[in-house]
Amino acid sequence: MNQTENVRMIALMEHAVENLAEHAEITLQDCEQILSDGKQNKNDMYLGFAHYYSGEAYYTLNNVN
Repeated sequence: MNQTENVRMIALMEHAVENLAEHAEITLQDCEQILSDGKQNKNDMYLGFAHYYSGEAYYTLNNVN
């Protein structure tokens, strides 16, 4: 993963966190992209982040299925 991709991922992660409380749906969309990139690049940090914040977003939406 190059520097440009890292900057993009950091921005996406920040966006996911910023939207968690008021726009959890956006957080879920961001986490889907982070999860996809994490799987592609075999990056455990991105995978962990995406799973954690997806869970938080589902909890925020009161959707724990």
